[in-house]
Amino acid sequence: MRPVNAMLARARLQDVPRRRGLRLRSGTRALFALAPLALAGLVLPPEGPSLAERAWRVAERALMAEPALPVRTIAVRGAVRTDLGELRRLLAPFYGKDILEVDIGQAERLLHSLPWVADAEVRRLLPDRLEVEIEERTPTALWRGPDGLHLLDEGGRPIPVADPTAFAHLPRLAGAGAPAAWPALVAVLADFPTVAERLVGAVRVGERRWNLQLRDGIEVRLPERDVRAALGRLAAAQRRHRLLERAVRAVDLRHGGWIAVQPDLPVEAAAGRVRS
Repeated sequence: MRPVNAMLARARLQDVPRRRGLRLRSGTRALFALAPLALAGLVLPPEGPSLAERAWRVAERALMAEPALPVRTIAVRGAVRTDLGELRRLLAPFYGKDILEVDIGQAERLLHSLPWVADAEVRRLLPDRLEVEIEERTPTALWRGPDGLHLLDEGGRPIPVADPTAFAHLPRLAGAGAPAAWPALVAVLADFPTVAERLVGAVRVGERRWNLQLRDGIEVRLPERDVRAALGRLAAAQRRHRLLERAVRAVDLRHGGWIAVQPDLPVEAAAGRVRS
């Protein structure tokens, strides 16, 4: 006959309802595993790390392997000409990384390495989103340099593109020092749209002044100084006399307040004038 105490103990165990086990993250399970391992470590000899210490390191690695706030979304604004493949390649390492550990400065430096990016700003949006704001460079002209054709931005800096001729609609620059002097000319032309919209090219003369090439083959010779005042006179002549819509070959603005106009004469008339 079995002891009464043993039978009662078994009955109590059978009466206890079973509870569903808790689902723990891997890092949490590692922490719960520390208790028995720590007790077992007490019997190890003193030399070398104890079993408890080794268990703690395993648990720490498990916790560190799972970011608390992983990056799940990266939103990009302002990328129009920037190559999307290059953009994805640069941003790929930040997916899954803890958002609080993302090096914002490093991310912005990587974005600045892209050919079309003039400026970039990266912001954290907790809990799991990075926002990227890109300001792209503006192509403004093509310049024929000693080593070939280059696309220039608004600051006169080359934009490294595979095919500059894809921007053949932009004004073409020529002459030594043209890229460096181009931004100042662009700033002045912005105030004279009637001239700027007709511009097809510009030649830097002696690294001192510009000759503008307008539609219909008209050349505008600018002075070394007071370029704004000279263009103001040309804009006024256009408003009053439609000068740039006439048969004109060249307009010379280098003589103070005067405008010297060279008419576009027929070949026969020009030859007759030479003989006379």
